[in-house]
Amino acid sequence: MQNNVDFNKVEALRRKRTMGMQFQEFKAPVSKPVEHCPDKIWSSLTALSNMNRPFLGAYTVKMSNSDGLIGDFKQGAAGDCWLLSGLKSLSVTPIGSDIIRNSITQNEDGTVTVNFKGANKSYTITEEEFNKAANETITSPDGVKEKKFATGDADVLLFEIAMKKLKNEMAEGKTGADLPNYAKILVNKEAPIEGGAGAQLYYLLTGKEACGISATGAKNPQTGKVLFKDNKEKLTEFLEKYSIDNKKYAAAFGVDKEISVKTLTGKDCRFVPHHEYAVEGTFGGNIIISNPHDSARKIVIPQSEFLNMGVSLLTYQNLKEDNDPFDQEMTNYLEKRVSTDNYINKHF
Repeated sequence: MQNNVDFNKVEALRRKRTMGMQFQEFKAPVSKPVEHCPDKIWSSLTALSNMNRPFLGAYTVKMSNSDGLIGDFKQGAAGDCWLLSGLKSLSVTPIGSDIIRNSITQNEDGTVTVNFKGANKSYTITEEEFNKAANETITSPDGVKEKKFATGDADVLLFEIAMKKLKNEMAEGKTGADLPNYAKILVNKEAPIEGGAGAQLYYLLTGKEACGISATGAKNPQTGKVLFKDNKEKLTEFLEKYSIDNKKYAAAFGVDKEISVKTLTGKDCRFVPHHEYAVEGTFGGNIIISNPHDSARKIVIPQSEFLNMGVSLLTYQNLKEDNDPFDQEMTNYLEKRVSTDNYINKHF
């Protein structure tokens, strides 16, 4: 008996010592903490991504899983990256998360209502509608069947269904006449949720003006006349403010041409045009980005790389205060002549 007790004591001391050594081994020096963060953060993000990926691919969402929170998801065949990136960029901020949660109401009869405050419109979704959308597929030109809407999170699908209803009403001229031009973008009446910008969702959920900055300039699509030149300085200034308080803004962006960018770990990451990405935060001068094709996987790139990748439009909303007004010349031009999303705000 005595030997067993001694052995247990020795074993306990050995484990305690081993745990202490492990802790010391992974403890970053206080003098240069950021220098030791990237590999560990990247490894953690990759691990989380790998854990979620098979789950997202195999999981069929149920409306009863709706909890008012935006989890990770994978975009379907519908071209609504703008909607998904807008939701994701809002969800990573405390205020944005509250906005999303307050936009969804669970009704006693089992239905769910999604409210678009900016459009003063609400849409109630039945379980039958939800299940139909969850199982709807599109066959690609090469014969492959794909889910039409996003998989992985019930609330994301609810927003997609509600947005489709809103956009259909816009297409039929039943609503949206009093909305800002960018908030009622309708690229394709046959596929109403296809095409847009994060700013559209920001306005529809909050009723507050969203803003846009372009690093490649904006032109009149009819005449080719340059309205605003390269605004990279404004983008730099915005990123500086964003890094100070990245919970203050929701932001999403797109690029004007395909580009390969080096991530923090030196890997090549391809960004494609006509696609919206969510900005999820910053750390140590680096930007954290997610692609709605697989929101669980985080892309971390240096701010310098981000500024040089040809951001055609970054849209954002200040969630804490009102944004400064749009430049009046651009506002008038958009309202009267253009049905597009390439607007630029003079201030932020």
